Amino acid sequence: MDKSELDRRIRLHGHNIVAGNFEAVLEDFSERMKPGVPDIAQMLPPTLEKAELLDLLVHGNSAAVVIRYSNASNRSLTIESIWQEEDGKLLIVAAGPVQGGQPALQALFRADPKSEG
Repeated sequence: MDKSELDRRIRLHGHNIVAGNFEAVLEDFSERMKPGVPDIAQMLPPTLEKAELLDLLVHGNSAAVVIRYSNASNRSLTIESIWQEEDGKLLIVAAGPVQGGQPALQALFRADPKSEG
């Protein structure tokens, strides 16, 4: 997995969420994940101003990503996701809000010494 291309795609994904370009955002999700995207989108604070990439951990053909979305009123939501290559395209195959301040999906990656942070 090309980490620089992944970083570019993730930052573009965050930009599209902040800009409200949800058609482009939806294209970043696997077909299996697309039905759940509206539920995740409803959790986001209104009038987003910023998407901040907090963590990116690559493991083989997958990557664990943590992004915090925030607005001018300091309301925020941190989302963790797993990106994988499917048919030559980087797609989100799992995503959800960080619970209790600690990303759960990343724990799967951090336990393996072959992961790249």
